[in-house]
Amino acid sequence: MVCSIDICRSFNDLFRRATNHDPYPYQIRMAECDALPDLIEAPTGMGKTECVILAWIWRRRYADEEIRNATSRRLIYCLPMRSLVEQTQRRVLRWLEKLGLNEVSSSGGPGIRLVKMLGGEIWDGWDTKTEEDQIIIGTQDMLLSRALNRGYAMSRYRWPLHFGLFNNDCTWVIDEPQLMGIGFQTSAQIRWFREFYGAYGPTHTIWMSATIRPDWLRTIDFPEVTELHTLSLDQSDESAPSVVERLHARKNLSFSEAALGDVKALASEILAHQDGSLTLVVLNTVARAKDLYKVLSAKKDATVVLLHSQFRPSDRESAMDRVIAFSENSADEGKDAIIVSTQVVEAGVDISVKRLFTELAPWSSLVQRFGRCNRRGEHDMGEIVIVRPKDAEMVKKSLPYDPESLESALTILDGLVGEFDSSTLPKDFDDPDGLDIIRSTDMIELFDTTSDIFGSATDISRFIRADDEANVHVFWRDPKKSEQPPPMNIELCPVPINDVRNLMKKGKVRFRCFDHISGEWVPARVDGLVPGATLMLDPADGLYSKHIGWDVSVKEKVPVIPIKEYCGSEGYGDDRDHRYGPQEKKTILEHSTDVMRVAERILNGLPYLDPVRTNVIDAALWHDSGKAHPAFQALMGKGDGDEFLAKSERWLERSEYDKLMEKGVARRFFRHELASALMCIGLGKDFLTTYLIAAHHGKVRVSIRALPSEKGPTNGSRFARGIWDGDMVPIPMECPGTRATEMRMDLSIMDLGGANGRPSWADEVLALRDSDDIGPFRLAYLEGLVKAADERASGGE
Repeated sequence: MVCSIDICRSFNDLFRRATNHDPYPYQIRMAECDALPDLIEAPTGMGKTECVILAWIWRRRYADEEIRNATSRRLIYCLPMRSLVEQTQRRVLRWLEKLGLNEVSSSGGPGIRLVKMLGGEIWDGWDTKTEEDQIIIGTQDMLLSRALNRGYAMSRYRWPLHFGLFNNDCTWVIDEPQLMGIGFQTSAQIRWFREFYGAYGPTHTIWMSATIRPDWLRTIDFPEVTELHTLSLDQSDESAPSVVERLHARKNLSFSEAALGDVKALASEILAHQDGSLTLVVLNTVARAKDLYKVLSAKKDATVVLLHSQFRPSDRESAMDRVIAFSENSADEGKDAIIVSTQVVEAGVDISVKRLFTELAPWSSLVQRFGRCNRRGEHDMGEIVIVRPKDAEMVKKSLPYDPESLESALTILDGLVGEFDSSTLPKDFDDPDGLDIIRSTDMIELFDTTSDIFGSATDISRFIRADDEANVHVFWRDPKKSEQPPPMNIELCPVPINDVRNLMKKGKVRFRCFDHISGEWVPARVDGLVPGATLMLDPADGLYSKHIGWDVSVKEKVPVIPIKEYCGSEGYGDDRDHRYGPQEKKTILEHSTDVMRVAERILNGLPYLDPVRTNVIDAALWHDSGKAHPAFQALMGKGDGDEFLAKSERWLERSEYDKLMEKGVARRFFRHELASALMCIGLGKDFLTTYLIAAHHGKVRVSIRALPSEKGPTNGSRFARGIWDGDMVPIPMECPGTRATEMRMDLSIMDLGGANGRPSWADEVLALRDSDDIGPFRLAYLEGLVKAADERASGGE
């Protein structure tokens, strides 16, 4: 064990190099402690983000071997709002660049991959780098949905891959959990589920805020939280000059003459207070923020910028860049600017203004907002003006907050009128609401990703956000184009689900959603709309502007964001499996050998997988054996006497595929991995190996069944996913213990209760899921590992 002072000195060097200033004492304690804390409690502006990110880098890369091995290789940084993700990502990228870890370290070793997790991100290989050190930054919607095996704004066939990554060998950081609503309790429940069901590698969760209490983590299934470790400021922190400046920066609190909801009166009061300094106005709803922005921006010579979550990324980043420039006095126009914002400024936005107008909110939110006024003590006195509702309006105007939390905050504010500083703020924080708590039975059921007969999956939105806060993602494209690539992050705008429901009910706007069965964009149904869905709009429908964002009153055509040409994607839909190639020609044996070698390379970096190493390697070797099926070889263009191909240089157009279908050579919905699994059952392989083979594309997992429009043989025998009972498939590789050259496909395993003395497929999968040595999290991690090896080998590794 390296002594404490050595770690402090080394961490000081790392911190100073990354940030250009010395760490606070509590940040050093984070780096040098034997075990990570469960909670970090520190006032706003005290560098909690730097603390947790840089301490993790130190512990993962530079501490002694014992601490490095006890530190997970993935740091998952969860933020309550989308607008904070880009800003946090840019800060972390700067730190990694200064440390030489953004690509490849200065010593020649691997860097730390930084992943920005937003809706519509196109897969670029980060999620197949299982053995890499990674920092993943995203919103609670994107991250918690993946931890629940229902990842928002991504292909459903990659859900299990992310489910494994986000629950094994990972440290979660929950930033400002008091802003997450039900997502806070979900994060706590998932932490305990990992302990209960087991996970590979070190896992941990850290909640950090200026307004948090340990008893908030006493969730329904795990109420006895007795050994939580809290990291907070002590006397050595509070005596540091920079801390004194922040904690004792003077502020004056008063109440506005304008009533909450009267945006015209509020606008007049804001303009009357302008004196050449920056003003921040925080409202509780996006609708009121837009209304106030429209009133203020109509005034001559007023510089106004609007911040909220319902922008496309480039427009949101432009607005945020302007705000930061105003705060840093680097923009002349910003000296008398007005920033109109929602709750997006409550966490992670490092700005400081002289004057703050804020609507009444729960006390924990107000503390965060107060931290943006005279944040660094650069003014002799900051001004805070509270906009409160009249008594009769309390219930009507309280959304999205409950009246009781506002009344509690108002009682505290009445005793705070006049001058104060941050060190005197009370810590009477309301308990977070928790209505839909995820239970262990929910978690277990979410392991299964099988669609219902309508192609839908279990809705998890109630575990992530309250329904009135839930969003879908909208993008604008010409719907007449037959081939549409998956939407990219730069196109997507978060939109309240209730706005979309109302527009759909009126029938004036047609939204389109992606059909995972047909692989096409089809008209969306109101009853099929779920949070996290991705919807396409015709640009002519309007509903968006650059400076206001999503706005149902906008009629002008929306500019389409240019994207690269799309050449098809295997696995984008169940009926797109004709889209193979063109790729470097590979036989099944050649490709399988490549995948096995990549799997070995991954496993060499993950020693905790040694007990299942043989299963993973065997699965990698046999994962594509089912491609020897005649239906698949027809797609590859195999001729008589040719070797069995896994990859082909030919590009099979849809018309060619349809001709093969007419001849009865190709089969719709054919899944080669099911044929591979059935072959391995016939060869007597371990069921864990067999399952990993079947599941590596995410389409054959807990159940085996035909799709709704699938047609089978005329003799009425069993069929599923293009495989017919009794099909004879050549064995494309030598297998010790058998002289057979082909294998009969036996689908009796799909029968309820099994057949021929063997349990059913579903029973065997559930036995793996429920076993003490595997469990749901570990099983998903292993199937994702085989998938990762396959994709990396297919990409040329």
